[in-house]
Amino acid sequence: MEPKAFDGKALEVFRGYYPKGTNYLLSPTGDPPYTTTSRNLEVKVCTPAELHPNTNAPTAST
Repeated sequence: MEPKAFDGKALEVFRGYYPKGTNYLLSPTGDPPYTTTSRNLEVKVCTPAELHPNTNAPTAST
């Protein structure tokens, strides 16, 4: 999924019940990480490796 195609409707409902916390969208194409807005919610887009930079994320084999 392309991060630009993200529709935050489900996130908006979730934050209605749980308003606190950071919103992340993990994507293999979120490099470099950036912040965007969806339905008036701030969403941080990044790869799994950038979410936990101290771990070795698996790489795709060619």
